[in-house]
Amino acid sequence: MKVVEKRFSKFQLISMLVPLFGLVVGLVCLGMEEHVSTDVINTVIASIIIINGLYSLIKYFYDGFANDVYKFEIVNGLGMLIIGVFMLFANFDDILGTIGIFFGIYYILSSLAKGYYTFRFLKENEEIFPLYLMITLLFVVMGVLSIINPFKSFMLVTRLISIFLIVGSVFELMSVSLFKRRSKNILKIFE
Repeated sequence: MKVVEKRFSKFQLISMLVPLFGLVVGLVCLGMEEHVSTDVINTVIASIIIINGLYSLIKYFYDGFANDVYKFEIVNGLGMLIIGVFMLFANFDDILGTIGIFFGIYYILSSLAKGYYTFRFLKENEEIFPLYLMITLLFVVMGVLSIINPFKSFMLVTRLISIFLIVGSVFELMSVSLFKRRSKNILKIFE
């Protein structure tokens, strides 16, 4: 068990790279929103979704313990890959509205995975349950707001997506940090 716990903890450290990438992209997009086209934003968002999808699949297939801890990640990963690839290669008449919809679906998928963990934590009385529930609910809210997309101007949509990328990345970093710190307890839950 010590070896599995050590590898799980190490994997969580590596897991911080994906949300850090999202955080950097969110900050860059926030600073450059007036100088970028909708095609560039679409490509950047699609790439982030694809990277997260691939990462979810890596988590699922990683070295044996994945089938227990990261059981839901296969659904998450495949869904994100489909959304990201479709976003990259489909030709939309209203690309502005479409970016918000796909970005929202991406956050809804992420919230489903977090909801799975939240449910498991609640069931086992894990002390990080309330914080994880809050993170899950915030991802749902960000997804729904992105889909509803009340903004019609490019600058406002870009700003919304950038802010959601930054906030989502910060919450994802918190999530990974919680998993790393509580690795022993979390592995016991998923035995």
